Order: sequence, then C-alpha cells, then structure tokens
Amino acid sequence: MTHQYHSETPQTSAREHGRIFFAAAWLLAFATPWDDMIILPGEIQLTRVLSLLVGALWIVSAAQRGRMRSPMRIHLFMAAFLAWSVLTYFWSVDPERTARRSLSYLQLMILAWVIYQSAESLSRYRSLLQACLLGNTVLVGFVFKAYIEGQLWGEGRYTANGVNPNDLAGSLAVGIPMAWWLLTTGSRAWWAVFNWLYMLAAASAIVLTGSRTGLLALIVAAIYPSIRLLKASWKVRFAALVLIAGGGFVLLEVSDTIAARRILTVLSQFEQRDFGGRASAWQLGYQVFQESPLLGLGAGTFSVATSSIYHIPIAAHNMFIEVAVESGGVGVAFFLMIVASAFSSRSPNPGFRRHLLFILLTWAAVGMASSWENKTITWLLLGLATHCPKTGTSRFALASIRPHRVGAWRTA
Repeated sequence: MTHQYHSETPQTSAREHGRIFFAAAWLLAFATPWDDMIILPGEIQLTRVLSLLVGALWIVSAAQRGRMRSPMRIHLFMAAFLAWSVLTYFWSVDPERTARRSLSYLQLMILAWVIYQSAESLSRYRSLLQACLLGNTVLVGFVFKAYIEGQLWGEGRYTANGVNPNDLAGSLAVGIPMAWWLLTTGSRAWWAVFNWLYMLAAASAIVLTGSRTGLLALIVAAIYPSIRLLKASWKVRFAALVLIAGGGFVLLEVSDTIAARRILTVLSQFEQRDFGGRASAWQLGYQVFQESPLLGLGAGTFSVATSSIYHIPIAAHNMFIEVAVESGGVGVAFFLMIVASAFSSRSPNPGFRRHLLFILLTWAAVGMASSWENKTITWLLLGLATHCPKTGTSRFALASIRPHRVGAWRTA
C-alpha cells in the first residue's frame, strides 16, 4: 500500500499567514469604534493591545510572504511626529505624561500601519470599512439601550458605557460616508440593507447623544449622499426617501428628550460664540501656546499646562490646538503634514476620492471641537486614507504584488 504525504508549500503557508493577519486587522477595525468601552488594567484600551498583537502578526506574515507595502509620504511624517513627541520629554512640564503619550502615539501609528498593510486590495479595503461600520453598530445598540432603559449621562444625554457622547456621535457621523459609498458600489443585498439602516440608526443615535459637535459632523457627512442622490437611480432615490421618512418618524419620537432639545441649541451657541465653553478653552490654549511656541510644553501635557491658569484640568476641544500647545510649532507642522497627506491621497477613481474626502472632512469637523489627535478612530482613518490601487510594494524576494486593475474600480 502506497502512502502519499502532502507537505505544505511555502506559497500555501504565506497565503494562510496573510489570511490570519487580515482577519486580525479586520477585528481591530471592528473594535476601534467601541474601544473606550473595554479598559484593561492600567487604564489601557483594548485596541492598543490589539494593535500590538496585529503588528506582531504582520511581521510574521510579511516574512512568510516576502513582501510588504512600501511606506508612503504620510508614514514618514508619522515617524517624524512620533520622534518629535518623544523629544519633548526632555523639556516637558510633566515628563511622565509625555512618556505615556509618546507610547500611545507609537501604538496608534502601529495601528495605522497595520491597517495600511492589510488594505492592499479594494475588496479588503471595503471589508475594513464594513468592519468599522459593524463596530459603530455596537455603539448604536448601546445608545438605544440607554434610551429604552432611561440611563442618562449628564444633561439628559444617552451614550454607551464609558464612551464620551461627543466621541460616540463623531464616530457614527464618520461612518455615514463609508456606508453610502459601500452601498452604491456593489454591496451584496444584505449588506446594502445593513448600510441603509446604519445611516438611519446612526443619525438617530447622534440626536440621542445630544452632541452639538455630532450634529455638525452629521451635516458635513450628509452632504456626500445628498450630492450623489442627484445622479442616483430612481430605486436609490426611493430608498433614500423611505430612509428620510423613517428618520423623521424617529425624530418625532425623541423630540421631547432633553438631548434633542440640547442639540437644537447649536445655533444659539454660534450666536454667543461660546460653543459650549470651547471658545474659552481655545483662547486659553493660545495663551499657553505663547509660552513655548516652537518646542511646545511636552506631549500629553495640555491639561497640566492650562491648570496653572484655569486651576482645573481641561481639554483643548480642538486637536490642532492641543498638538500645538503640547508639541509646539514643529510638532503641529508634522501633524498638519500627516493630515495634508491623507487629504491628498490619490486614486484613479473619482468616486473613491469623493468618499474619502467626505470621510476626512467629517473627521476634521469633529476634530475641530474635540481632542481627537490621540483617538484610535483618527489613526484608523489615517491608515485607510493611504489605500491606493497604484501603491507599490517592497519585497524581500523578487516578486511583487500585482497592481490592481483600474477597470475594477466603480464610481460612487
């Protein structure tokens, strides 16, 4: 009797490692929206640990496959921003906080890097977006649960356990351009239904959070589908009409809540130029920035630096002001270069560029009123923003990733 033994070929092993790495990256994208809900000992977020584990899997996968996507300009700016944040330790007003923030930036840049490496094809990019939307759905579910059970978070607002309602609303708003693009570029039937329902549920949950920042981000996010509806088929327009009608019904149901009434004060906040106390925080930030405009006061030290004047720790409520105070003109220049590189990401497909633009515009709208420079959702988006079908690869061997066909891209 003859026995045949089949050994695993290097190509098969490399593919398996690639699949395992992508599955881990998908899980990381799914967990990112609700990372504040699970805090490990030492006040460490789950996704920070996951990013390190996925980073280790990427090293194994890259070694097995013999290739990696080559770094882009944005990654060089990320490295420079991290290096400068570490350097601020030597003149920081609170070296311990600066050390922790620098370690946090390292973890976040690993997250951005592994997301970039995993989004090597259009199908995988789409899958990562869908994972992010599924993660946002977890937040939506907890907001509705809080509403049904009457669990309030200050000023009559509803949110998920451990999650700031403004951060939650911002994350949900960012998901709306994602959902629309996925919906209009060939999603399967069940995913199409999910993405339609996501947009309705996300808008409703944003109202329940009572977040005025979330409302402004929602308005920015809604511009993209509103413009594209003008060229959409009658089926899509009809579905959108049904969605709007459903949204109107939901708004009527929650219109008597304190959260809904709070969110409608956004116009008066603009008239008073107060923005929920943010204007005072911005002015204070500018005042502290003048103490060390070039070098900054140390990464992660905004609340410490301002407490000497304001007598209580406060947040900047603006990611650019916070980075400027902490890392000075040098650090904020590197951060602005990161943002500019994300906005200038190239793609041969106009539809892809449009959806990416509105994702980033929505993110920027949130960041102008929140300290999102140290949020995992920010670095997840920066990792996704670098996806491009013409992005090259570096190889330890001679082969290379086959370039994506431009013809495979569909417009949104």
